[in-house]
Amino acid sequence: MKKLYWMIVGTLRSIRSKTKKGYYKIMLMEAASPNTRKHLEKVMAHPSMNRESDGEFHYEFTHLPVYDELNRLYPLREKAGEGDTFARAVNLMGWFCANTQYSGYSAYDPSKPEKQFLTLMEYAFRNTFSHAVNCAALAIALSDCLMAVGICAIPVWQAAAHGSGFWHVTVHVFLPEEERWVMLDPSFDLYLTDETGRALDLMEVRERYTRNQPLEIARYNLNGDQFFRDKYLPTFLMPCAFEFSIWRGNAPEMRNAERMVYLLPEGVDPEDAGMALISQGQFLAATRQEEENF
Repeated sequence: MKKLYWMIVGTLRSIRSKTKKGYYKIMLMEAASPNTRKHLEKVMAHPSMNRESDGEFHYEFTHLPVYDELNRLYPLREKAGEGDTFARAVNLMGWFCANTQYSGYSAYDPSKPEKQFLTLMEYAFRNTFSHAVNCAALAIALSDCLMAVGICAIPVWQAAAHGSGFWHVTVHVFLPEEERWVMLDPSFDLYLTDETGRALDLMEVRERYTRNQPLEIARYNLNGDQFFRDKYLPTFLMPCAFEFSIWRGNAPEMRNAERMVYLLPEGVDPEDAGMALISQGQFLAATRQEEENF
């Protein structure tokens, strides 16, 4: 009976998600769910991420020929504009988000390389809500657009638990001028700052939230609306900030869910014995060494 109930609920949500108004109602329902509160409590109970690891890890940045094609078909360099890396990345995100739409219930599956790059852009760019794509598709596409203009970017998967189905994907962008990373969220055209206006990476966001330190949402655009802004942190981003994972590189052969590496909270054992674990230091520093060769 319980299985039948959830099948009916899933079918109704799938039907409702076909329109933007219907999908927004689903977002509110999920925000109010006891499971969402439970996931957030789990994150709050583990404020620190793992700082130790036995092995080495380097994210492999590669300039792909398809990036030249992206530049030929879309005005990426023009839209990135002038200025430092952060300004150019935010400019490009703003243009990208103004021409795409987000839906967590999108039927478009970006998990395979053949559904990424030009195919993904052709599907999602300047189309109606019927061609809205999920957070993974937007994060992958924005990362590739940033890489195409020489800005190192990594899609980052966030989850409430391994295999939980409660997840979100954002983008980490490297700022060589400051030798650090910042998080961009192309599903909502935003980044997060501290009280001084300094943009933050995901680990800083997570740590500040779990320690009740100030966090500010800088800019916001959900499909052209301000809808859900006040609920974004407590019911959307942070409940799925228990586990982070990334590919081993941006080349097509690296875009494999079975070869991802994972960052877990300090003192938490992996739920899957086959998970390849990295430390917070490796996540933030080892990738920087590869960026110098891109």
